[in-house]
Amino acid sequence: MSDSRFMILFRVSCAYFCKDCIRATTTSINDYGDNMNKLKLTALTASLAFVLGSASSAYAGAFQLFEQDAAGLGTAQATAGASALSAATEYSNPAGMVRFKRAQFTSGMEMVDFYSNFTGSTQTVLGGDTTSNLQTGGAPGGTKNNMVPNIHFVKPLNDKLYYGAGLTVPYGLSTDYKDDSIVAQYATESTIETKNLSQDLAYAVNSHFSLGAGLDFQQFNGEFSANEGSYALDTNEVSSNALGWHAGLLYQINSGIRFGLAYHSEITQKATGTGNYLGSPYSDVKTNFILPAWLTFGAHFDVTNRWSVMSTVNYTFWNKVQNLTLEGISLLGEKHTVVTPTHFKNTMAVSVGTEYKFNKKWTGKFGLGYDPTPTQDQYRELRLPDANKTTVAVGVHYQASKQIGFDLGYEHAFVKDAKIDTTILLPNLTGLNGNAYVLKGTSKGSADIVGFQATCDF
Repeated sequence: MSDSRFMILFRVSCAYFCKDCIRATTTSINDYGDNMNKLKLTALTASLAFVLGSASSAYAGAFQLFEQDAAGLGTAQATAGASALSAATEYSNPAGMVRFKRAQFTSGMEMVDFYSNFTGSTQTVLGGDTTSNLQTGGAPGGTKNNMVPNIHFVKPLNDKLYYGAGLTVPYGLSTDYKDDSIVAQYATESTIETKNLSQDLAYAVNSHFSLGAGLDFQQFNGEFSANEGSYALDTNEVSSNALGWHAGLLYQINSGIRFGLAYHSEITQKATGTGNYLGSPYSDVKTNFILPAWLTFGAHFDVTNRWSVMSTVNYTFWNKVQNLTLEGISLLGEKHTVVTPTHFKNTMAVSVGTEYKFNKKWTGKFGLGYDPTPTQDQYRELRLPDANKTTVAVGVHYQASKQIGFDLGYEHAFVKDAKIDTTILLPNLTGLNGNAYVLKGTSKGSADIVGFQATCDF
């Protein structure tokens, strides 16, 4: 599929998404005389903004989002692997679509309120000389509110074959450090966004066993900004399209006990775009951004006709992300490639949840989760101060009629403090070698998610 045809398909399918805007501020410098070295370092640190994380973790490990179903939010997404309680199973485990006897459409929105605060110091190093450069301290915050929408649809084609489709945001975060903070020359506002259109089929082999698979048409956008007071402003924007896939199986011992296994493929986004430095645009900025594969296992048990318990485990292959690279950065007329080591490690996120039906209309939900970080202490830096998270979730479902239902969920993440003690080597410029940016301190964070979803059976 050509890029143009892909974009037509994707933009029509994703019309409901609202794209966050990154301010692209430009300034001109008429006289910087003795500030040339400061200007050069500003260009270097600002140009690293995208490759060094592109967005602080707003919720899940690194920049991954498991929140693809507001109905599952109240159980900390413990329903994702095997429960198949809503049409969102078309993405989390497409084999679960065989449990739907009629078509279902769901649409939801989750609002992620992410709090991040860095306490420590930054130091600029020019030409390897640490004695003549400024070290500043403070506590800048990277707090940002994020909207995560989702749409899912499932339809039985016959008693064996089932169709599903969905629009999700599997990776997508943003943070914002103030323009006058101590880290502004390194990062102000940053965004990663993926929009995923899935098309799925499931097949019921027999009354116990089913298989499902789907294609993922994914659009990727990365943007950032950085600021050095009244000096250099730098922005970079890259985008791309890529194709991935997912597949799953479901084994139902009986109507109340089932187990699921699903796999989402790795997707490499070969993103290209443009930059803007001091008001002058430049092109040929590019990066290969790896969105890792993950494996999902789930179990669901109906203890009674009112009470159910469930659990989901997500194993993400983050070890494929060992470096982040950005090519074609223009620094004072010179082209540079920036390679930043990340050395991510694989992670296993676990959630357990329960649902209790009080009556035909009201169902209560509760969940606990643990989501470890893929980052390692010796490589952690400001744009990705990710740390281990423990989550607590509650929710409620209201069945307004036989066809219409509503879900409301809330989840809070307790984020472990993230230690940052990193020296970032910057590219050499003509006449200026041995440049670096030093970060030392602690990042404290937390997250609150509120989700709402409407479901229609027809």
